[in-house]
Amino acid sequence: MASPFLQPVVTVLVAAVLSYIFYQRTQHRLARFPGPLLASITGFWRSYHEIIGDLPQTIDYLHFHHGPSVRVAPDEVDTVHPDFVDVVLKGGRRFTKSNFYDGFKENRENLFITRDEDFHAKRSRQVANTFSSATFTKMGSLFDRHASNLIGLLDRLVDENKAFDLKSVFNLYVRDVNGELFFGRNLRLQEQGDVKALTPVNTWIILAKICGYVPGLLSPLMACGPYLPIVGDLIKQRESLVEDGFKYSKAEFERLRASGAAAASEDSNTKPSLLSTLTTAKDPETGEKLTLEEVVSECMSFVAAGSHSTASSLSFLFVLMLEHPEVLKKAQEEVLRDAQTTNPDSGDTKPSRFEDLDARFPYLSATIKETFRLCPTVNNPLARDVPDDGTATIISDLQAPPGSIISATAYALHRNPAIWGDDAEVFRPERWLSEDGQQKERYLIHFGQGHRRCIGVNIAMTTLWKAAVAILQRYEVTFIGADGKAKRLGGFKLNARGFAEIAGSLRVKVKRRTKN
Repeated sequence: MASPFLQPVVTVLVAAVLSYIFYQRTQHRLARFPGPLLASITGFWRSYHEIIGDLPQTIDYLHFHHGPSVRVAPDEVDTVHPDFVDVVLKGGRRFTKSNFYDGFKENRENLFITRDEDFHAKRSRQVANTFSSATFTKMGSLFDRHASNLIGLLDRLVDENKAFDLKSVFNLYVRDVNGELFFGRNLRLQEQGDVKALTPVNTWIILAKICGYVPGLLSPLMACGPYLPIVGDLIKQRESLVEDGFKYSKAEFERLRASGAAAASEDSNTKPSLLSTLTTAKDPETGEKLTLEEVVSECMSFVAAGSHSTASSLSFLFVLMLEHPEVLKKAQEEVLRDAQTTNPDSGDTKPSRFEDLDARFPYLSATIKETFRLCPTVNNPLARDVPDDGTATIISDLQAPPGSIISATAYALHRNPAIWGDDAEVFRPERWLSEDGQQKERYLIHFGQGHRRCIGVNIAMTTLWKAAVAILQRYEVTFIGADGKAKRLGGFKLNARGFAEIAGSLRVKVKRRTKN
């Protein structure tokens, strides 16, 4: 027989839940915005779609059916209004990052996750020299060397005359670049060709986003997670990544600090790396330097943000060109016509800066931009707190209530016909070659926009450009179907769990181009 106290308790709980749902759907300040029932009552709605890998596609679907502004969380509206970029992302310190970014926190703040604008300004001053053009120029040979290693790996695969997964090759290449760039360590992953040696960087992003969608989830999940089957594995992988970062950084950090900035810069044993520049970085106003923990936090945030995403962008670039052979043909012919390229067999595509490559190869540049538009790898909600100053933030016909959260998702905004026209779903690089197309670059938000734009964008772009030009110069790439035969690629599936990527493998064969 049921306890006499149980029925009243259940009744009260049911009444409380129903009252909460009624309030969220009819009385809440965002109740007038359309969206799924579950999204309006819990952040777990987005966490669920993150886990199954279709969140950006789902948000795009909601915009298609409900219009430019939809409710995606109890207190958050996602918009595809073009003015979101200028009003919010370029609105300066007034629009701070939302509590979504708390899901990425470890024990230290860093440039990416901080919601404190004063901290962001201070850290930006401290690392300004790290990302200066002078520092970047010193590291130019690093990109060339790893592009050459990529060519060496592809040459070995050509000689084996076997199909291989191009996604894995790009992951090895990007991880080699970032390992040396951030930690001064040549991991030699391309030489080994061992995909199993890759630490699961995307795990960090998946876990962080799941926690970011549910404020307050991170601490209890980290405490209880080790005892849960799937979550426990995710946490272990995340912790192993942090341990690797400390292992790579500690000895070099202590050596550089002991020798001092001036001596380190003259030491022939000191490779130019972001670790070395961050170790000697200081605030120009106060002279304050970063601690070991702060240096590792910054380096790890760059590795987590820039490894899987850059490799996936390369995969998307080539899969879209393989799917559209006429685009691949135009891009390859443009690269082959270029007379400035020096010594193609070395992987050297001087000058090193991606801006120079961008100017030399306008059609390939347009193809890369169109890849970013249709297949952005970073689909975190660019979520910002609406200033709680008593006035609504007006974006076109959207009035975001003070104290709420407003966001945009790259996948959805990049498909808005109001910006891109009726062919927004079509892969058409030519759209970027007109004056109108150039003006629309501001609406590419996969790197963010405004003062919180990704500070490592030049690194990602140079890494991508070096590989793309090197491959188009030297090889013919053919997609290989499940039957082992060459065929035209007829569509692919997107997996948007963590950083978006092609679902499954990208099986190809490459052969050396015949020199004319």
